[in-house]
Amino acid sequence: MSELVTLKMVNVGGIEGQKIISLPKNTLSIIEGANATGKSSVAKALIAIHGIDNRVLHDSHNNIWRLEAINIGILPEKGGYRAGIVHAKADKAEIELVEGNKLKKVVIYRNGKIDPNPEANSTFLLTSVLTPNSWIYRAISSPNDMRNESIFKNYITRLSSKSDRYERVSRVLQEIYSELFQILSNVKRKKAMIPTLKKEISQIESEIKTLKAKKEQLIEMIKVDDQTKREKIAELKKKLQDLEDEKSKIDKEIRILENDLNRNTNELEKLRKNVISLQNDKKTLESELAKIKEILSKPLDTSEFEKQQENLRDERTKLQGLADLFYIALDNLENGKTVCPLCKTGHITK
Repeated sequence: MSELVTLKMVNVGGIEGQKIISLPKNTLSIIEGANATGKSSVAKALIAIHGIDNRVLHDSHNNIWRLEAINIGILPEKGGYRAGIVHAKADKAEIELVEGNKLKKVVIYRNGKIDPNPEANSTFLLTSVLTPNSWIYRAISSPNDMRNESIFKNYITRLSSKSDRYERVSRVLQEIYSELFQILSNVKRKKAMIPTLKKEISQIESEIKTLKAKKEQLIEMIKVDDQTKREKIAELKKKLQDLEDEKSKIDKEIRILENDLNRNTNELEKLRKNVISLQNDKKTLESELAKIKEILSKPLDTSEFEKQQENLRDERTKLQGLADLFYIALDNLENGKTVCPLCKTGHITK
C-alpha cells in the first residue's frame, strides 16, 4: 500500500470551513467532480504551499514570481471586492500538508499578509504549474508574444544562459582534456629520464670507487719525491673532485625531477576532481534542459474550457428570453397592471 499525503484546507477559495483529502504519494492524482465543488481550490492549495516564499511576498513591479502567483490566483486580491484564494466569508485561509511525520503549512490573510511554508520555492510557480493563466501555458500557446513580454524576458534570458553555460562547460572540458594530455606527456617524459640518471649515478659511483682505490695507491707513492707523480696525483684529485661535483649535480636534478613528479601528480588529481565536478554540472544542466523541453512540449486540453463556454451561452440565452417576456408584459399593460408572464398569478403595475 502506497504512503498517503494528507491535505487539510480551511476557507480556501470556494471551500467554506474545513476540508481534508488524502492523496497517494509519488503518483498522478486526478480530481473529478461537478462545477463549484472545490477542484480548483485543491489545486491552488497545493500550489500555494509549494510555491509561496519570500520572493513572492516582495512587492515590486518586476517581481516575476509575485506576478505569476497573482496570475495563478494564489494571492489575496486587492480592492476589497473578493479575497481570491481566501473564502469570501473568511478573514484567512489555512493550508496544511502532512507527509509522514512532516508538516508543511501556509496561512493567507484577506488583508494580504502571508505566513509562508519555510520550505517553499517560488521557482515551482514558473516551472511546474500549467494553468490557463500561467506563463508556461502562454509561452506554449503564444510563444512570440511571450518572448517580447518584458516582465518574463529576464527569466527566459536566464533559461537561455543555462544553455550557454552548458556550451561553455563543454569548451572548458575540452581545454582541460588538452591540458591533462600535455601534463601527462611531461610526466611520462620526466619519469622516463629517472632510470637513465640513476644508471649514470651508478656508473659515476663505480668510477669514484675505482679512483679512490687509485688514490690509496698514490698515497703510498707520495713518499717518493717525484714531481711527475705529484702532478699526476693532483690531476687525479681534480678529476675525482669533478666527478663528485657532477654526482652532486645529478643528485640535485633527480630531486628536482622527483619534486616535479609529485607536484604534477597533485595537479593531475586536482584537475581530475575539476573534470568530475564539471561533468556533474553538465549532467545537471542537461537534466534541467530536458525537463524544460518536456514541459514546453506537452499539449493543452481545452475541453473543460469549451464546456464552460457552452454553459455560459445557455445561461445567456435563458436570461435573454426572460428579458423578452418582461418587455412583452410591459407593452401589454392595461389599466395600469397586467398578469406576470412567469408565475401567471401575480400582477405587474406601472
